[in-house]
Amino acid sequence: MSNEVTKMINKMEVEDFFKLYEKQLNEVLAGEKSVTQFADFYAAAFIGTDSAQMKVAKNDQTLVDMIHANFDYYRSIGAKKMIATAVSVQELDDYHALAKVEWEGVYMKAEQGSHVSFAVQYLVKQQEANLVIFGSITGDETST
Repeated sequence: MSNEVTKMINKMEVEDFFKLYEKQLNEVLAGEKSVTQFADFYAAAFIGTDSAQMKVAKNDQTLVDMIHANFDYYRSIGAKKMIATAVSVQELDDYHALAKVEWEGVYMKAEQGSHVSFAVQYLVKQQEANLVIFGSITGDETST
């Protein structure tokens, strides 16, 4: 048995994690940060689902390609910014939490602006000193 102290998950740290996630998501969307750097938010393995499909990926080029495709899609539908309007955290045990993030998507297409509200539920794990996302359940990001 190791004498190493393992850090436990903390609600406030999960909320702060998603503030940083929002900031870097918008930097990637604007082309200011690489998708490869953004993949650092994710665990070694990830599962994501939305109304259309389920995706599973290792955090290697497969996940980077998946994230890149998502950002290409967001840009194609005019996404300009994603704002986390609320984060609620349910601690599941000492190392895992379910974080529900309410998002407001800001879109501009053909000089017409719109806002779309949607929620994503993230499964988060305390992994040594870092939090990582290992799963997500996404609502409809495009309907008004």
